[in-house]
Amino acid sequence: MFWSETNISGSISRKVRLQLDYQYRTQGISDDLESQRVSNQVSDTRTGLFTHAYQQVFRPWIAYQASKYFRVSLSPVGWWGTWRPTADNKTTFEPELRTTTQVLFSYPLGRVIFEQRFRYEFRFFGNRLLTDGSQGKDYYSNLWDNTTRKGRLRYMTRIFVPLNQPQMKEKTLYLAASDEIMIGMGSNVIHEKIFDQNRLYVGLGYKFTPQFRLEAGYVNQFQPQKRLADGSKNSDINNVLQVFIVIDDINKILKNL
Repeated sequence: MFWSETNISGSISRKVRLQLDYQYRTQGISDDLESQRVSNQVSDTRTGLFTHAYQQVFRPWIAYQASKYFRVSLSPVGWWGTWRPTADNKTTFEPELRTTTQVLFSYPLGRVIFEQRFRYEFRFFGNRLLTDGSQGKDYYSNLWDNTTRKGRLRYMTRIFVPLNQPQMKEKTLYLAASDEIMIGMGSNVIHEKIFDQNRLYVGLGYKFTPQFRLEAGYVNQFQPQKRLADGSKNSDINNVLQVFIVIDDINKILKNL
């Protein structure tokens, strides 16, 4: 899998900031799905990292910096679009809306920046339908249905370690590492998905200017799935190339144009 995320933020007052996240993700074909396609005589040899679109995300934020080390944020409505390949070489699409609350603690420990992030997501799912139109195109009709909405609690611990500077400033090469646990909540979450997933990340980044940094690394994503027909446990383990583009203060960039 390949995941990219672009974060653009700017201040509207001394303590209030706006941010827009855009994510684009692609995927290859899993071994299990490829085996099904071979048996169906519809094998797809395009198995590269960037072969199939997987997700697009647009998510706005408003954040209040209560203190130097503490920030609270709200994303009123974010949009997720998810594409999934099928065993007969077709593709499904499923939309999702999310309202997200977030609390972030950030503080230095020597030269290391340590962060703890808590999120709660209110998730509203649309219909998962084939993109060829054979099932219609009514993707959003059940978006507010009580039988599809879910909640999810997320906790992430993250560190940034400057490698060539004593602090995170201009022209700094740094190490980034994080681990995030996600817990499914609500009556529509099946037992196997209460522990929704875990994401372990290690990467390198470079802070080119006070407003711009670029980061890339590896994500190991572990996702429990429904038990198999024989009752045995089932899970997905995804290896992901992750790239971040971060513009910390677009106000200053626009002033210099």
